[in-house]
Amino acid sequence: MNRSQSGWSLAWPLLIALFLSGPVALAQIEDPDNYPGVWYRIAFDNDGNRILGDGDGSGWYYYSTSDVYRMWFYNEPYDPDRKGYLRYEAYIKPVDPSKTTYVSIRFNWTTPEWSALGSGGPPTPSDVPTKAEESLYMSGYGMYTVDNLGSFESIEPVRSHTISGYNPEWISIDIIGRNAYVYRGAWHECLEKSSSDSDDSGFHVCCHWSTGDCYSVFGTGCSEPYEELAPGRSCDDCKRGGALSMDFGDAPDPGYPTLLASDGARHTVVANVYLGKGVDVEADAKTDAMAGGDTDDGVTFDAALQPGWPASVTVNASTDGYLNAWVDFDGNGSFADRGEQVFIDTRLDPGANELTFDVPDEAVPGTTFARFRFSTRGLLGYDGLAADGEVEDCAVEITTSYEPYQTSGVTSLKWNQPPSTVDAANPYLFNTLSIASSLDRRRIASDDFEFEAGRPITGIHWWGSFDGWTESYLPSVLPLAFHIGIWTDVPDYDPGDPASFGHPGTLIWESYCTQWAWALAGYQETPEGTTLGETCFQFSYLLSQDEWFQPVVEETEKETTPASYWISIAAVYDPVDSPAEHVWSWLTRSHEAGEAAALVQEVTPGAWPPSAGVEWLAGKLVASDSSVPWDMAFQLTTYGAASKTEKTRTDASKARTASGLHQLALKAGRWLDAMR
Repeated sequence: MNRSQSGWSLAWPLLIALFLSGPVALAQIEDPDNYPGVWYRIAFDNDGNRILGDGDGSGWYYYSTSDVYRMWFYNEPYDPDRKGYLRYEAYIKPVDPSKTTYVSIRFNWTTPEWSALGSGGPPTPSDVPTKAEESLYMSGYGMYTVDNLGSFESIEPVRSHTISGYNPEWISIDIIGRNAYVYRGAWHECLEKSSSDSDDSGFHVCCHWSTGDCYSVFGTGCSEPYEELAPGRSCDDCKRGGALSMDFGDAPDPGYPTLLASDGARHTVVANVYLGKGVDVEADAKTDAMAGGDTDDGVTFDAALQPGWPASVTVNASTDGYLNAWVDFDGNGSFADRGEQVFIDTRLDPGANELTFDVPDEAVPGTTFARFRFSTRGLLGYDGLAADGEVEDCAVEITTSYEPYQTSGVTSLKWNQPPSTVDAANPYLFNTLSIASSLDRRRIASDDFEFEAGRPITGIHWWGSFDGWTESYLPSVLPLAFHIGIWTDVPDYDPGDPASFGHPGTLIWESYCTQWAWALAGYQETPEGTTLGETCFQFSYLLSQDEWFQPVVEETEKETTPASYWISIAAVYDPVDSPAEHVWSWLTRSHEAGEAAALVQEVTPGAWPPSAGVEWLAGKLVASDSSVPWDMAFQLTTYGAASKTEKTRTDASKARTASGLHQLALKAGRWLDAMR
């Protein structure tokens, strides 16, 4: 197992490769600014190997004695006259949703014995080689365990704890995992002691805000989910919900009224009136870009929302009451639009209430927000104060509905631009260059194509090689993914000027391909012609229906005008690993029509890697050393039989390449033996 002690830096390509397979969209990344100084992130593969990790602490260390990865955070000097308050939050999701996930999370803090050593840092694995030394120098609690759970989207546990006897110098988050991605943060404070907690034998008043249950205890402090009341407060305060105990939403503000300053939706916490298993107590809202600031668990959507279809939601209530709810269907950042209140004083029974509401036809696909407010009195708007109950905000997804198509798995070419063969007698020997194209090098190769009206692009095929690689199989170090983009066209405004050339314009479509297929295509021709050059492979990517490329084309009265676009393909390598010995490159072919291939080297400032909406700023032509321009080798396919109006760029000698790919393994082997 790979048990590195170094703090890994998580970058965007690794996120893409880990959490996306097939058609993709960029994974959600928690904003570290929500947890300043105490943010962490780590992920494990199915065998328990750490595959990424970063955060604000001392880096991730692997402790073989307890088989955990541990990150330490500084918590001010050890002070026996003060106490430490800790609050840990986690967001857990599977790396591969098709496999089970295991996670065990603990939090620890250093003991007075460790601080007495004056080491100036936290206990590293070499400082605690045995369990006895771990027990001597650190103490802790279990936070949460996911025990081989399958088929879940995410879990967001929270736990708080007060160390009444002293303020610890260091605190940590400890994680063991398999097929798990865990991130979020922690809060820690060094506080003044009260007379009731001068040591661990003090008197504590412990309150469960959601239920109003309360008890007093000496010595051990309060156990989760009970919280210790401040000095001067009693169980009567707990049963009343506390003097200033409020629950807020967590949708983004401004836009949705959430914060106290915006007269945000808020409820006075009253015992036994809440959604789910309990309710948060806050002085003000903790807004979040994805409405994840609270530990809400009372509202569950059965599926994504679809325009024109009824939606199902389950709302768990603690008691009889009334529900009011809103969904921002048009995604404009407001619940005030007509038709966006989906429940008006709907009666709820204790327990699970299965409800439905209609999603309007004009609902805008994408991520939006919903607000659910529960109380015993009802008559609530989307903002303002309620006398009891709870508000839960949540991010919801509105998805596009698709029409059925009879694709049958049969494909035909929309654009055909395979690599140039030496001659008809050598269909597996290519007259080609290889152009390095990768995001980490800030160098992306691209080429133009024409799209005629009709069926969409549903598949992409391209040819490439690996620097110095001449074997008939792939090298061991491969790209994590390929970034594929489609751009608008900026034609050459002055063909007579060598400094002017056509190039991509704005990136309008993109996909990170992690599930690509490959086939042995042949070999490059060498200048001397006596040996074989680098091995050439064909790569293929079949698009899911939600990724089909179907642009808007201009139509005249008599005909449909083909529209010009550019396609770019770039490898995505793991930035943590050492550079690959055999780097992937895209194959060229002889330039025949349209614009020559061009490199994308600079885009909209601050927008690297490119994403939809960025613009090309600088690059250069793809040409040989003698300034002969080249095209890139690729094909674009669609479903069904070939159409007479669908254009190809090929000749008779190249056409056999696509039709004979299924025989490459045998034919190429025999041909190679003959050449040698």
